[in-house]
Amino acid sequence: MSLWDWLFRRRQRDEELEEEVQSHLRMAAQDHSEQGESAEQARMSTAREFGNVLLVKETTRDIWGLRWLETLLQDLRYGLRQLCRNPAFTAVAVITLALGIGANTAIFSFLDAALDLSFPIRDQGRIVNLWGSNNSLGANRSSLSIPDFLDYRQQNRVFEDLAAFAGESFQLTNVAEPKSVSGNRVSLNYFHVLGVEPAAGRDFLPEDSEGGKPRVVILSHGLWETGFGAHPAILGRDVTLNRQIYTVIGVMPAGFRLFNGNADLWVPLDLKSSAFRRGTRQVMVIGRLKPGVSNQQAQAEIGNLAQRLAQAFPGTNNGWDVRVVRLQDEINKRVGLGLVFIMGPVALVLLIACSNVANLLLARASGREKEVAVRRALGAGRFRLARQLLTESMLLAVLAGAIGLLLGIWGMGILRFLLPAVVNGSSGVPHVDAKVLGFAALLCILTPLVFGLAPALRASKLDINEALKEGRRGRRASGSNRLREYLVVSEVGFAVVLLGLGGLLTRVMLVLGSVKPPFDPKNVITMTVSLSKTAYPHDSDVAAFYRRVLAGAQAIPGVESIGITDRLPVLGEDHGALTPVALESQPGSVARASAIVLRVSPGYFPALGIRQLLGRTITEHDLASAAPVALINETLANSWRGVNPIGKRLRLENLGPDVPLATIVGVLADGMVDHRNAPLSGVYLSYAQYPAPAMTFVVRTLTPARFLEPPLKRALWAVDKDQPIGDVRTLAQIVSDAWAGQRAILEMLVAFAALALVLASAGVSSVTSYAVAQRTHEFGVRMSLGARPRDIVWLVMKEGTPLIASGVVVGLAGAFALGRFLGHELGEIRPYDPLTFSGVSLLLMAVALLASYLPARRATKVDPMVALRYE
Repeated sequence: MSLWDWLFRRRQRDEELEEEVQSHLRMAAQDHSEQGESAEQARMSTAREFGNVLLVKETTRDIWGLRWLETLLQDLRYGLRQLCRNPAFTAVAVITLALGIGANTAIFSFLDAALDLSFPIRDQGRIVNLWGSNNSLGANRSSLSIPDFLDYRQQNRVFEDLAAFAGESFQLTNVAEPKSVSGNRVSLNYFHVLGVEPAAGRDFLPEDSEGGKPRVVILSHGLWETGFGAHPAILGRDVTLNRQIYTVIGVMPAGFRLFNGNADLWVPLDLKSSAFRRGTRQVMVIGRLKPGVSNQQAQAEIGNLAQRLAQAFPGTNNGWDVRVVRLQDEINKRVGLGLVFIMGPVALVLLIACSNVANLLLARASGREKEVAVRRALGAGRFRLARQLLTESMLLAVLAGAIGLLLGIWGMGILRFLLPAVVNGSSGVPHVDAKVLGFAALLCILTPLVFGLAPALRASKLDINEALKEGRRGRRASGSNRLREYLVVSEVGFAVVLLGLGGLLTRVMLVLGSVKPPFDPKNVITMTVSLSKTAYPHDSDVAAFYRRVLAGAQAIPGVESIGITDRLPVLGEDHGALTPVALESQPGSVARASAIVLRVSPGYFPALGIRQLLGRTITEHDLASAAPVALINETLANSWRGVNPIGKRLRLENLGPDVPLATIVGVLADGMVDHRNAPLSGVYLSYAQYPAPAMTFVVRTLTPARFLEPPLKRALWAVDKDQPIGDVRTLAQIVSDAWAGQRAILEMLVAFAALALVLASAGVSSVTSYAVAQRTHEFGVRMSLGARPRDIVWLVMKEGTPLIASGVVVGLAGAFALGRFLGHELGEIRPYDPLTFSGVSLLLMAVALLASYLPARRATKVDPMVALRYE
């Protein structure tokens, strides 16, 4: 049975009961007359019986809930009539709220997809990361060595278990198109520590790491879909990885991507190899705390173990500690940054919209005082009146929510266009699902309470006698006025905060954009290649492959210079990219620092236009059989003040004590930047002496770079036809993509700030318009007594100017506080940058005053005679 059928039947029963009551009253009146009662006595007796019957009727209605439902429907009908009678007000309020709800819905969908907080991990609060740290080297998120990991796992008393993993690139061949995929080598207990099971198949078993057993692999849900077409018979199938056969034993759930980033597969990590050295930090470690163990207890336990290892192995562990960081804390940090930079500004936009609508409702309520007073005089209670006004606010929110959801869907498409890198790097894309619809519904429920509660309570407390007096129009309730003034101040203040934050970040981007990178990205194309250990088992094989490809590519017409590197000079905010290095300036004297270490070929420096300052550069004669050499950049050389680095020996801490020290043979101009475009300390090694399987070709061309992509690929396949080729992009595109996320967020923030400015100015204008309308009679009297138009304008403006100024002051205080909170992200720009905040203040003051001036100007156009007759 539908609701309307139920209501119809309840109404029908009510009418039958009404007929029964009337029949009973007629019979009762006749009985009283027959008993000889007077007419007055008969009426009194009938009234008493009538009241009793009505009491039964009302009780019946309450039992069935019909009275409450009828009252609600009556409120809804009356609210709709009121909104339809004031289409201008309804349109302004709905559009204002729809903009706020739509922006919040779109941003919530984006954050839900980008942050991807739905991790399928059991007891997530007990999972921690273990990071190596060394204060003297400036390292706080370093990997651990496998021997250290094994000691921590065996000797601790606070963890259920520890697991290790290390990233690696794999070559997937014998498929439609050979390609490089990212993966992790993990200890066999990795998924058990996380409390995650494969969605299909099984987890790793102890025998999977034994020699002579078939190699096994677990696929990610994404690789199973894109690489194997989500084939249901994938389990037990053989795949070729790094030219070796692996058997697929499992497929992970779709949402699993926390610790492995964009990893496509997982294979067992061999922990028994004798080649692992304690000084070689190559694995990341996660752990599951025992029940009841706090993070502080775990930190104390692991800290003591680190000290014991430093005493036992001073050559490799001296100065090294381990930080225990809860996974939930790192998630909260990500969420906090997302909320501050993205969700925070858009929430301010919604608050401005709510303040705007609340002000409109308060101003409109002053015009409905007589209506409310009449209803109060006829018996309507305060709660009944407040509920009626809140119902109207709820109708506004529902209408705005429907339009806002459509605007949010449109905004999601814009976000997918503006932030492709962020969206593609997440497990999902902004879309409408149950969570997004729930969030929009929650906004529709909460926003009426934000903007409708105060006007409803204010109207319900109306003084009936004052409201019903003649001639009250034109007089303003001081309490209502004060509340409207507070709302105007809050609107302007929120707008100043948004404009100030947008101005600060714009200044940061302008400063960073004016800094030219220390290399020339024009006409440079890059191509990434990762060699498998199976096809190229020895360092000499790796070096020979790259040497042959470089020789063949150099002969391509249009190639000016070509080199290779294991790391591009454009870096993200990767703290683990820094490597501890030590300079032996004198016997027994060591100067320590942290730097980015790159393995390069001789052609790398002319390909990027990096100048040589001192000594010599790396040459083709710096082979594996020659003494190891190294180059350092100017920033690193300047950090060792008073020391001439040429001829000094350099130790790379992460390669272990057994690796021969490299001799510094030259100093180069800076050629590496961090995520803020700031120069980094750098060390360059010869790729032939320190081979790396994964390298990136850097080619400077005489023609447009994209034209040389096919011949470069042919030159590589001429050496190895089965070698997959990874990312092929121009260096200019890489530099641009590195800033794409920041630029898009800045553009969104500027858009929100502009929207806040429009909403705040619209709020000031609408409130001023209502105030002018309420004072039309007063203005008519003033003009009839000789007031000039500019006097009327000044009268209106001088009341609005202090409110705008107060809002600017409050907003500046909030912007200062937010700037101090984001001080680290602002770089060289001060949180209280006077240029930014003075410009923002003047802009908002000018716009707000203009918004206040226009209604005041219209007030001077009113004919005094018409104004004097105005009611």
